Amino acid sequence: MIFVMMLADEIRLDTLEQTGFVFHFGKLMQLRNDDGIVKPASDADDWQPHDKTAEEQRHGKAFGGQPHFFLKIKMGFSPCIDGFSQSIELAIGGAAFVGRHGCKTDEPQHVHLLVCAIGVESVALRGDGAGADHVADENGDIRQTDAEELLGRFLDDYPYSIRANDVRFALGTLYHEQGDYGRAYDEYRTVDPYELDFSDYDQYNFRTGYAAYMCGDTEAAYGYFKNCSSDPRYLPHATYYIAYIDYARGDLDAAKRGFSALAADPSYEPVVPFYLLQIEFQQGNYPYVIEHGIPLLAKSTESRQREISRIVSEAYFHQGDYPRALAYMDNYEKLGGPMGREELYLAGYCYYADREYDRAVERLSQVASGSDALAQNASFHLADCYLQTGDRAKAMSAFGLASAADYDPEIKEEAMFDYGKLQYEQGGGVFDGAIAVLNNYIESFPSSPRVGEARELLLAAYFNSRNYDAAYEAIKLVPDPDNNVKMALQKIAYFRALEYFEAGDYDRALELFDVADANRYTAKYTALTKFWRAETLVKKGDYRQAEPLYRAYVSLSPRGERENLMAQYNVGYCRFNAKDWGEAASWFNRFVSAYTTKDALRADAFNRLGDIAFAQREYYKAIENYDKAISIGASGKDYARFQRAVMLGLVDKYDRKVESLIDIIGGGDSEYVDDAMYELGRTYVRHERFNEGANVLKRLVAGYPQSPYCVSALSELGLIYRNLGNDAEALRYYKQVVTQYPSSPRAKDAMLGIKNIYVDNNDVDSYFAFAKQSGVETNVTVVERDSLSFAAADRVYQSGQYAKALPLMDGYLRQYPKGAYRADALYALGDCSLREGNRAGALAAFEEVAAMPSNRYQSVALRKAASMRMEDKDYAGAAELYRKLASTAVQRNVAVEGLDGYLKAVTLTSDMEALGRAADEVLASPYAADDLAAAAHFAKARSLDAAGQSSDALGHYRKATEARTREAAEAHYRIASILFGQGDLAGAEKEVYALSDKKLPFQYWTGKAFLLLGDIYVKKNDAFQARATYQSIVDGYADRTDGIVEEARQKIDALK
Repeated sequence: MIFVMMLADEIRLDTLEQTGFVFHFGKLMQLRNDDGIVKPASDADDWQPHDKTAEEQRHGKAFGGQPHFFLKIKMGFSPCIDGFSQSIELAIGGAAFVGRHGCKTDEPQHVHLLVCAIGVESVALRGDGAGADHVADENGDIRQTDAEELLGRFLDDYPYSIRANDVRFALGTLYHEQGDYGRAYDEYRTVDPYELDFSDYDQYNFRTGYAAYMCGDTEAAYGYFKNCSSDPRYLPHATYYIAYIDYARGDLDAAKRGFSALAADPSYEPVVPFYLLQIEFQQGNYPYVIEHGIPLLAKSTESRQREISRIVSEAYFHQGDYPRALAYMDNYEKLGGPMGREELYLAGYCYYADREYDRAVERLSQVASGSDALAQNASFHLADCYLQTGDRAKAMSAFGLASAADYDPEIKEEAMFDYGKLQYEQGGGVFDGAIAVLNNYIESFPSSPRVGEARELLLAAYFNSRNYDAAYEAIKLVPDPDNNVKMALQKIAYFRALEYFEAGDYDRALELFDVADANRYTAKYTALTKFWRAETLVKKGDYRQAEPLYRAYVSLSPRGERENLMAQYNVGYCRFNAKDWGEAASWFNRFVSAYTTKDALRADAFNRLGDIAFAQREYYKAIENYDKAISIGASGKDYARFQRAVMLGLVDKYDRKVESLIDIIGGGDSEYVDDAMYELGRTYVRHERFNEGANVLKRLVAGYPQSPYCVSALSELGLIYRNLGNDAEALRYYKQVVTQYPSSPRAKDAMLGIKNIYVDNNDVDSYFAFAKQSGVETNVTVVERDSLSFAAADRVYQSGQYAKALPLMDGYLRQYPKGAYRADALYALGDCSLREGNRAGALAAFEEVAAMPSNRYQSVALRKAASMRMEDKDYAGAAELYRKLASTAVQRNVAVEGLDGYLKAVTLTSDMEALGRAADEVLASPYAADDLAAAAHFAKARSLDAAGQSSDALGHYRKATEARTREAAEAHYRIASILFGQGDLAGAEKEVYALSDKKLPFQYWTGKAFLLLGDIYVKKNDAFQARATYQSIVDGYADRTDGIVEEARQKIDALK
């Protein structure tokens, strides 16, 4: 970090790493020094140097393969001191031509005139009046401007004259005096110096050297100056330029000898001490700089005082005297010296050394945002300042910047370790950066004595990571993992699988459970993997494979642990679904004995025990278990109340049954209201309370048209009015069954009722007309064949022989296009087709079932058809199917599933207007709560945002952040982005940290948010924090393919 106090206008310095120093804590390390090139001024401070040659621009040694940079400094003083400029002028002034060659009468007249003209020109240029007596002009009016023309004409006319050499020298001198050094240099080089008078030899060499120097031919100039050996008029000036060129070349010892030789010369005494001070500074003789520089301050102009203060400050710095270094740097600043990055670093380090950490931070933070060795050094010490002041987060950022640079390997190594350690201590970093950084440290510095500690930290970071996706990606990159790493991999894979399970991606969850199961290093996670693998299989409907995993977990895990109890519960369900009533009851009883929490889980177990007792016709035992479920008061109580009412009827408690059913209906908010209405209506009918039964069933049909009981209620109403003798009403309800549900098994019974009514009324023709119109089969033999054909195909289907069942179901549907079991057969056909790889056939079958009103397969067919449309990327088609599922669902969970699917499908259409409408529909639904409501708010916000209504979108985005979903993570980012666009930088920054604090497992949106955070710091002119933020992404973000890291790198480059 040499600050050259040069007597020139332009100075080229190499970078810090080439000329300066690198610091460690309490340690000053000298790096090799490279020298600058100085262009001297000939007259005044405002002299503009000629352009550097390519060779000059390449000058200087590279350090670490890094390019040089140029630093221009306007100095406060000129190399031309009092008397010096005049001496140079006299030395290179008018030629002595006239003095040596007076007018000769034997020369031609025009030669005489030429010589006189040269004398006039020379005298005029010198300004001393000498030689005026020799000027003669037969016309008395020779003009100075004719000199060049006359000299040139002479050389043209007499190229071989014995005076041609002198004339060429005179012509060169003329150009020289006019400041045309190029033409002067060209002319001088045509002169033979050995033909000149010996007394002019040094003058020629000095003049030619000076012209060469001014033309940039430094090498030639040096030789000419060296040839000046005796004439006292030119020797001091030549010595000055020789020393100056030595100095510019970096030959400081030679330059020092030359300048020292001029120390006693009155013309150079004022300037030589400054050169010598600079040379001693560059040679690292800091005691000399201090000893001689301070006295020079009193003799100098203000501009020189500024530069002297600067190098004295640095001299004290190198001597470790930081208070005095600061004092002289303060003086430099007070004198108007610009506080560039080098000055800021020097002052900052001095404050750091004196433990004035706050003031050190103020200076060093302005340097640390760069991209050079100085920035790496500043970042390293800035990190320690932050540690000393307790700001560990900023210390971590500063270490990150220092570790990212390659200029000093020692700093990089120490900074990277401290960076990784701090990230671990701070919770692993936003992107689990501790894992990436510590891995990088171990790989980059395998011989470091701290590798062992780094490995321990890395293992702990893996285990403590909650960003399982990032951790999993990072741990997969570990070469030759040992058992400790594999142990961490088991845990990370297990937790990442759980995230996929929660997201509903069961196939990916099973893949990661396989990874966890393949690394059985921790008994706890080995057992838990079995449990959650079984849970995933159950979600896919595979109870058969799930059951042995549950049983294994029960035997492996501690009793009383929640998962152990859940495994017992789930084994009970596996046996329940297999209709192994005794074994199922045993497991459920085992569960309720151990699990005493009064919640929905315990209530559900009692409900299943009630169902088992019901199946075994132990009705009082069933009532007892249902009562236990009701007493818990959880979500299973509605089912228990309905089932209990049914049981009361089976034990002949008719009045209590009716009372219980009326109570359920009266509440109005139970999912079993339609069940209770249908059961109550039938109960009234059985006890011949036909009018009361009819009223209840009419309410069911009117209030719950999508209920699966609706067709049965219509059929019951037909029977009721037939029994009441109201054939017209009976006929109306029977016909509703046939026309609205033609493929329902109830349609066959309704046609029989219609037939009996028409026959009893002697109106057979009307019956046949209706039968023909409806298309429903009325032939008893055909109906029976219909039933038998379906039963035969269904037995094969239920046995799991799907390939064999497929043609049987297809044959049934072709033979009985309006058969009573069409819905059942179509669903089975779709299922078999899907299993056998015929997606198109399966989809067509499912969609036909979905279009049929009120059949027991409608919901499941809608689910499958919608899911297939999504897989085929027919999002608009999927949206309509999900929408229908939501509108036809009776159970709350099915309706929520439909609305959620509807929203996702419309989102994927990229139709923002349609998305807004869909969001409004979902938000208006009574089922819009929790994550579904958050998703709807997010969709509405995206629609508004796309329409340019970002302010209106903010409120919906904020509602969306209440969940822990991917949309919630994106919502935080969108809020921050909108606030940033509105100029609310504080609000935007707060929102980014709100997302970070949630630790959501959606790295992409956290990455986007931190890119925005860096932009916020850029807007705040905090380049250090901006660079540190972008660098944290580069260091910690796991996915290198999604563009986040590349964008962070680009933003770092843009800061340079």
